[in-house]
Amino acid sequence: MPVYNGEKYIKEAIDSVLNQTFKDFELLIINDGSTDRSVKIIESYSDPRIHLVHNKKNLGLVETRNRGFAESKTEFITLLDCDDIAYPKRLEKQYEFLAAHPDFAMVGSWVELIDSSGKLTGVVWKNTLQPEEISAYLLFKNCFTQSAMMIRASALPPERYRTAQAEDFDLWIRIARNWKTWNLQHVLVKYRVHRDGISQNKEDVQNQSIDSIAIWQLNNLKINPSPEEIKIHRTNYRYNQNDIREFINQRENWLKKIKQANLEAGYYVEPIFSRVLSRLWLEGCSANSQAGFWIWKKFWQSDLSKNLDTKREWPILIKFFLKTLR
Repeated sequence: MPVYNGEKYIKEAIDSVLNQTFKDFELLIINDGSTDRSVKIIESYSDPRIHLVHNKKNLGLVETRNRGFAESKTEFITLLDCDDIAYPKRLEKQYEFLAAHPDFAMVGSWVELIDSSGKLTGVVWKNTLQPEEISAYLLFKNCFTQSAMMIRASALPPERYRTAQAEDFDLWIRIARNWKTWNLQHVLVKYRVHRDGISQNKEDVQNQSIDSIAIWQLNNLKINPSPEEIKIHRTNYRYNQNDIREFINQRENWLKKIKQANLEAGYYVEPIFSRVLSRLWLEGCSANSQAGFWIWKKFWQSDLSKNLDTKREWPILIKFFLKTLR
């Protein structure tokens, strides 16, 4: 648990760890030069499982997280930011899964979003990807939440976090390339969204980092994308331009280009990769259903829909169809 001036929420975070049904753990807290009451709050606890260490100066989140990895001596490492909350059975469920599945490097969970006061927003991040699909899906977007992760220490690459922003996304990609990963299909963490959140304050820098990560991955497919192609690659939801049809055509051509590049490079396993592309094609078309019945026909006419697992994706298909009729 990295901490920098987290006095407002850190007690809730610590209590949520100490109240776990799984009891055999060390809570390693790294203070990154806090100037508020964070340290006093931490030191008010007498639980011997809490281990507080201090950076000599403020190093920033990435170096602090990496120090946490270096200081950890356990077989499994769990992450929780100091403003988030773990449900009581989080450690128990994740530990049992990784202990029973030695071929998995890490496991996350579904996540509920809360506001600055701790109130549920009604938004739940539910990722239903199968383990074999995750590496391919990470080519497009992050499907893990940092505060919900438990990692097998032996699976960590020599370079832990290595980017200033989107450092978790970069790490998950490298781990998932060589190991199985998954999200438990349970809500085990409350993730706090508030004005002080890092991703809100540094959104532009974070997007630049994600662009760089996307380019690095596409280079593995022998694709050197243009700035316009990167925009199309990263734009799947909430496209706000006037000409939706033009965008959908561009998106279709881009996904087809990636599919062909992978057939030639053999980087991602087929037919799993094509199944992931079909899911992304469905998500993109459904998100732009205001184009009406045209987009429903466009979806099915495309070769990209041929690998869709319709039995699994029928809830999205039904919602998509109904939205095109409005």
